[in-house]
Amino acid sequence: MILRKVVATASLLLGCSLTHAASQVFFDDFNSYIPDQFNWSPPASSSWTVSDGTVDLNGAGGNYDFLPGNGSYVDLDGSSFVSGVFSNHVNLIEGTTYLLSFDLAGSHRGTRADTVHVTFGSATASYRLSSEDAFSTYALSFTPGSSGTYSSSYLDVSGDNRALFLAGLGRRDEARR
Repeated sequence: MILRKVVATASLLLGCSLTHAASQVFFDDFNSYIPDQFNWSPPASSSWTVSDGTVDLNGAGGNYDFLPGNGSYVDLDGSSFVSGVFSNHVNLIEGTTYLLSFDLAGSHRGTRADTVHVTFGSATASYRLSSEDAFSTYALSFTPGSSGTYSSSYLDVSGDNRALFLAGLGRRDEARR
């Protein structure tokens, strides 16, 4: 997987030109963590939390690299047969549109299709992938009505110990009002 870098963009808003450089407010490709961590408890410094279940960390350099060449990634169903809510928080500015982009892949372990529910602020979406699907980039946008702390979260609903994989995600500021 080639990690995508956020580049500056120009926006055209309501017929008048308004240039605003897109800026990254959060990014994690999970490559800085040690792979093969079952029922992973992310370090506090990462800003990630896992609640109501578990996730695993797999990938490059570990024994459980189901998608070689893609770095490290999170197995959203963990090893407890109870999918955890994998989330983080970031401060966002009222009236600014943010784009959450992330890569998802199937479990690559011959299981049935899996679904993950993604929430970003008040925006929600569900994604269903087959077991053999390679990493693809998905996106979800959100414009907060007030400045404050907002979360993004991922919940795989399979509960079969073989979930979708999450990698290379970030949020960026797309355009000002």
